[in-house]
Amino acid sequence: MKTLVTLAALTAFALAGCVPKDDPAASAEEAVNALPSSDTLNIAVPGAAGKLGDVAASYLITRTVAAVLNGEAALVLGLAKLITTYPVTSIENDTLIWGPWSEALKPGEYRMTAKLTNEGKWAWTIEGRAKGSNDAFQAIVTGLATPGRPHRGSGNFTFDCDVAHAIDPFGGCDDGGQASVTYDLEHAPATVTVDAEHLAPMPDGSQALQTFHYQYSVNADGSGQLSFMQFGDTDDPGPAWETTTYDSKWLATGAGRADISVTGGDVGSAVVTATECWDTHFLQTYFTISAGWLPTVGSPAGCAL
Repeated sequence: MKTLVTLAALTAFALAGCVPKDDPAASAEEAVNALPSSDTLNIAVPGAAGKLGDVAASYLITRTVAAVLNGEAALVLGLAKLITTYPVTSIENDTLIWGPWSEALKPGEYRMTAKLTNEGKWAWTIEGRAKGSNDAFQAIVTGLATPGRPHRGSGNFTFDCDVAHAIDPFGGCDDGGQASVTYDLEHAPATVTVDAEHLAPMPDGSQALQTFHYQYSVNADGSGQLSFMQFGDTDDPGPAWETTTYDSKWLATGAGRADISVTGGDVGSAVVTATECWDTHFLQTYFTISAGWLPTVGSPAGCAL
């Protein structure tokens, strides 16, 4: 799942401007300039302080999810920058092509294509096939990018983990499924939305399709919001799957709150809800959960949001 989500960084291929067919080096330079910078894609949460046992659990969840996104995004951005720093390999009609390229220890070879549409957007793909074969390239990532300010832009793309796994069974995409990503780095707050699915193990040894919905927004002052919805088994004793919704918000000071709900599956028709707040030192100021599963701590007055 993490691999799917963090491929949002492949918005790096949102190239800007027209392609001068007689100057592919200039086109490649435009591609480098169009890469979202790490600051632009940064979906960050303020760092923790104090003793771990005192830190709000939902703050740790919020920070962990953000850290996973940023860390994986940095890896993919490195790949994007590596591709576009090399000269364009060829131009077929109005399509720029980088590659194909391969690595000694990987069974696949890959290429990137980018084509300017009549609407001034870029249709781009990352494609792969078995190394050394004459098979047709298969699209792993397919996107449509709207150029904007350097290192920004907006658009959407899909990633097919099944195709990636077929080309490289050892490439870390063995959970299968697809992800669809929509991003807008032009406006405030910057947003990234991901809808994804992958295969998850069941108690009987079989696999079932698990679905996710993620949405992130970050303001210039560092405040932001992280939301996700997951359909899958939670940590409850039963094997049935529940729908969990998690909404976390934080201020520029670091203070924030999370609201969580769980329904369906072993919970049945009931809706279990919980709220936790933390202060500027990320320490719990309020916690409550419905049905009296755990005692309430603090009061709502301790919530900054």
